Order: sequence, then C-alpha cells, then structure tokens
Amino acid sequence: MTLSGCNNPTPGETESGTTTDTTTDGTDTDATDTNLTPGQPTDTLPPTSTEPATDTEPPTSTTVGPTTETGPSTDTDTTDTDTTDTETTGEPAIEVVRVWATANPPLLEQDRIVALTPALDAATATLTVGGDVVSIQSVAVTQQGHAIVSYDAPGTTGGVIIKNDLADNPQDGPLGLGDRVIRGPATGLVAPKGVEVGPMGSFLVADTGAAAIKVFEFGAEGDAAPTFEITDLGSSEAVWDVHYVANADVLYAAGTNGEVQVYEDFSNAMGQTGPDRTIVPVEGGTKVSVNLHGITIVGDNLFLSDVGDPMETTDGQLFRIADPANAEGDVEVAQKIAGGDLGNPVDLEVTGGMASTLWVAEKANDKLLRFRPPLLGEDFELVDSVDVAKPESIALATNNRLILASNPAGLDLDGVLEVEVPLIGAPTITATIDRLGSITSIQSIALAGAGDGLVGFDGTPASDGAGVFSAAAIVDAEDGAAIDAIGTRIWGPGTGLVAPKGITLNAAGDRLFVADLGDSSIKVFDPVTFGDAPPLFVIAELGGGAGGTSTTTTPTTGCSPPASTAPCACSTTPWPTRARAARPAPSRPPTTTPSRSASTSTASSTTRSATTCS
Repeated sequence: MTLSGCNNPTPGETESGTTTDTTTDGTDTDATDTNLTPGQPTDTLPPTSTEPATDTEPPTSTTVGPTTETGPSTDTDTTDTDTTDTETTGEPAIEVVRVWATANPPLLEQDRIVALTPALDAATATLTVGGDVVSIQSVAVTQQGHAIVSYDAPGTTGGVIIKNDLADNPQDGPLGLGDRVIRGPATGLVAPKGVEVGPMGSFLVADTGAAAIKVFEFGAEGDAAPTFEITDLGSSEAVWDVHYVANADVLYAAGTNGEVQVYEDFSNAMGQTGPDRTIVPVEGGTKVSVNLHGITIVGDNLFLSDVGDPMETTDGQLFRIADPANAEGDVEVAQKIAGGDLGNPVDLEVTGGMASTLWVAEKANDKLLRFRPPLLGEDFELVDSVDVAKPESIALATNNRLILASNPAGLDLDGVLEVEVPLIGAPTITATIDRLGSITSIQSIALAGAGDGLVGFDGTPASDGAGVFSAAAIVDAEDGAAIDAIGTRIWGPGTGLVAPKGITLNAAGDRLFVADLGDSSIKVFDPVTFGDAPPLFVIAELGGGAGGTSTTTTPTTGCSPPASTAPCACSTTPWPTRARAARPAPSRPPTTTPSRSASTSTASSTTRSATTCS
C-alpha cells in the first residue's frame, strides 16, 4: 500500500484490500497478491518495487487501505516521463522499467532480492543478503559457565559472541548475537578459529587469517581493539588453536605447519619476543605432524589433533606427547592414533581423573569420537562414537557435559550443542542453540527516489528483534551482488519493531511506514535516521477490532504527522515493549539524526510513550 501520513481517500479515489504497490504506466495494480493468515510462511516473492522508462497513457489512481498480512506485494521505482498533467489526477504519466521483489524461503541463506521485468516473466538481477555471520567456528567455556564463540563474518572478517550462562543453563533456542558481540575493524579479526580462556580475565583468539593470536578483555564489546596480540609465531605461518596452562603461566599454540609454539611467562612477556621453544612431533626421528588443529594439556600429557590435508577424509591423526613442560625440538610421540574414522579431527578435549576420556570432533566423518585407555595402560583406544553433523569444536562443561560447535553447510544449520555424557550409555545431544546473527529472514522492500532500497527483516528476540536496513543504490546493483544488511539499519529495542511486514514511503520520501504485525500497529520512521531510533509516531488504531499499544525510546516532540486531506487526531499513547531482560546494550552503530538527539533503551521496565495518529 502507498500511504502519505494519515490521509483518507479523496473524491474519485477508492479503497481496496491489497498490499501491492506496483505502479504500471501510472496505474496502481494488484500484482499476484495472496492474502495469508498471520504466521503463514511466505516463500514466494514478498514485497517489490520498480524502475522507470518512457511515456505512456495517462494514469489513474487508486489508494489502498490497511489489510491483514499478505504474501507477495510490489513497490515501484519510477520517474516522470510526461510533463503534461493528466485529466484524471493532474500527475505526469509514469512507466515501470523493473519490479523489485523479496523472496524468503525457509533458510536465510536462500533469501533473495530480485529485479523482474514489468511483465514479471523474467529476472534481470538477483541479489543475495549478507547478515552478521557466515559460519560458527570455535567455542570455549569459562569457569562461570559463560560461552565464548568465534565466527566468520562476510567480507573476510570475523567476530566473537559472548553468551552468559550458556553452559550452565543450555536450552533450545536462538543464539543470535548472544549477550554481547565483539566485531568491527578495530578488532582486527579476519578468520578467528580457536578461542581459549586466558589469564587475568582475558580470552585468546587464534586468528589464522591475521596470522596472529589476539587477546581481549572478557568484558570487551563492540568494535574493541585487542589488549595485545602475538604476531611472532616462530616457524608457523598461522596457528589454529591455543591452550593456556594457568598454574605454569605457559601458552601452547598449535601451528598449521605441524609444530607447537610455546610462550613462557605469558602474563608478563605476553609473547612479544616470540616463542621460547618449539615442539615438533616425530616418530622414529621423522616428523609425522602436518597440520595441527586441536590442542590441550591434561596432567603430564600434551594432546594434539592433526587434520593433514583438509580435503582428504582418511589422513587424520592424534598425538600424545609426554612431559610437555620440558619438551623442545624434535620430540618422539608417546602415542599416535590414525586410521578408522579419523579424517579431519578438528578439535579435542580430555577429561582427567580415574575415567580419563579423550573426546575428538571428527568433522569429515560427522562424528564425536570417544577414546579411553585400558585399566592398566596409558594408550587411548576408541570406545564408541556419536553422530554429529560437522562438529567443529569441543569445550568441557560441568556435570558430565560437553559443549560443541557444529557448522554443516549453511549458516541456518550452524549451532552450539549440549551433549550429556551419562555414567553408563552413549552420549546424547540434549540442547541445540542455533540461529546465529541478528537477521532471520528478509520481508518487504520499498524504493526511495534516489534508487536506494529499504528492506524490512525479522530477527531473534535474543538480539533485539526486527528492523529495516538500507541498501544504497540498489537499483544499480549488478546481478549476483551481495547486499549488506547490517551496515546501515533501523534496529534496536528503541524502535519497538516486533514483526515488520509491509513497508512504504510517502510521496515526499521523508516518512517510512512500517506495518508491524507483531503488535498490530503502523510505525512511522524518518527514513534517513538509523540505529536504535524510535518512531516519529505510531498508528495504533487500525479499525476492525485490530489495534495495539506500543512504546518508543523517548517521546517525540509535539504532534506533527504528515499533512493529509482529512483531519488526523494525535495523542500520546503508552504501549508495552517486548519482554527483555536487562543487560548491556548490544554493539551497533550509533543513532544518527539530523535534527533530533539519539535515544536508547536499557531494560523492559522502562515506560515510554510515542505520538500516536489515529
């Protein structure tokens, strides 16, 4: 629908129930619109918009009214092509060049923005959508049960998600961006892999892309620079994972060249002079390690996993080296395990004590492997395995539990898994925490006069829910281009957005109308004010028994909805926000407003108000 403030139809105009805004030759038309009930999937082409061309017949005008949620709908990108006013509307004639649509199948990675011909019989451009996360990488757990999760992001960057109490209270549901996220250019993160709890309230990230080990304060958030980083990796070009021995203050790093770099007196020296020694696993005097990934130390044994050639599924190895505190140079392995299901053993952990157990994440063969030594022996033997889709990382939790990171093909299947390990019987997956990032699916699209796109999206409540992102010059994007969905957007608790569906701009292009199915309202924003920005005003009375109450971050000043042909009653109406536990504000770009101050929200108990137009 096309809305301009709160205007009622003028004489000569009619109201109809449609969510399409496809302008063809100057005439509003209903293009392939199908009414759906709220919550029904819409994996056809939801909202669209079109582009201009040449002179055509004089237009007629139809103004549509509010409706229920619908499936496909259209919006147009047009320009005037006739300087003569028509008899019907007095407006110049317009012709459509392209129709822009969004498609949201079940998986986010399949969501697309598509440009179609006016006849809707061919696509001229298909654009993908880039969210926060490409794939999950590694997980570590602190003594307090907090999870540290590294991930790859679009554009050869990465980040780290912190989720409080994940290991102590794991439940099925979305991870989103956790309780806070560390990302941005200042972090220097390129391809973060292994993460490890470090000394004095820090954690370490092995970044293979940056060829460095980066150290962050545990309380860091947003675009935070590392406290320090280690760039001297000795003979290794990169390290995949690290292990810190707190009682000895020594850091061990697993090099992708098959060698272990050791940094002594780590809290003080911070690795700034390079490794103090290097351990090279050998058998019979010949180096046997190729590409080390997992590393841990338990008791007087160093355990290593070696993936060999990542493209091979049978060349994985495990090594045990005795007395790592004194090992240096070529060191004979105490035990080597190869063959069987070992193809790409990307990570490992060991539980000590009487029931010592070696756990291995075997990615190539989709298994969690369990090894134990015999009663009177030291060499570990395979006991059993559990099927897990592409396990990537393992962390130990309390009460006989493991926390795994799993990254099958496609972000939508990535997740953090809790594995229960009973005293007798096979381990079982008891919780899946998935849906990483702040965007779960795209919704409607509207085009601004300059050819920029505005696209609504759904998000997880765990990461401040839904919003609208801006795609600059989308009409000029080439086929196959990826659109950045997180760089510039209206998003955050202050927006009040719950489940935005149809969106449209007024004729002047200075008001963005968002139909929010989540609280039965229409929220109106300044389309060039981004960040955690409250609506300018809210239309809460939708008629027909529908209606909602809602809240912005701060009250708007005065009551000034866009001018209309009919009177528009305004009031200040409080409304409840989505339930949200108080926690540190997530990292996002600050609100930028030309003429108003930015505002924020910190907890669900805050009572706020908004100018409402009904």
